[in-house]
Amino acid sequence: MIALTNPMTTCDSCGFDHSGLERVRFFPRQLITADDFLTEQQYVRQKQRRHNRFLHGWGTVCGLEVKAAPLEDVPWRVSISPGYALSPQGDEIYVPKPVCIDLAKCGMAMVPDVCEPHIVHPKPLTKDNTIFVGIRYVECPTRPVRVHPLGCGCDDTACEYSRIRDSFDITCLPELPPSHNSLIPSLCSY
Repeated sequence: MIALTNPMTTCDSCGFDHSGLERVRFFPRQLITADDFLTEQQYVRQKQRRHNRFLHGWGTVCGLEVKAAPLEDVPWRVSISPGYALSPQGDEIYVPKPVCIDLAKCGMAMVPDVCEPHIVHPKPLTKDNTIFVGIRYVECPTRPVRVHPLGCGCDDTACEYSRIRDSFDITCLPELPPSHNSLIPSLCSY
């Protein structure tokens, strides 16, 4: 049994949301709207994020090794191996196949395409030539579909994305983020 007053079990300093999560209570003859489905989806996603953060922590779980992969015309090219990581927010980051980037094109103004992580736009090196490779979770809208018009049906050109794909963004950083300044990252400080 865990005592609730034990300082090791309190999470006031973790940014824990004490308001709790809400899920939809379904009942017969209920009118279900898109908002109800979104609420249910958010409930499940937040539970999984909370589980990941508090039980497993964050960081690389497996893979995601950065190795030199130079080509004759791209001498500063590196390859990031397939792998799996958890973001500090608890999101799962899955890289299914190797991703290559050219460190010579990295810099503060580097603009990768978040929905197509293998596309990186060239930028100059930083002043001291120290570059950190970072990864983050992103969501990409996919599968656009036509939306049925309201009213008279005069506007038949409206589209909405019908799916959201979990993806990632690999980028170069000129310095480590504050979350990585200590050797042992901590979710809670007591």
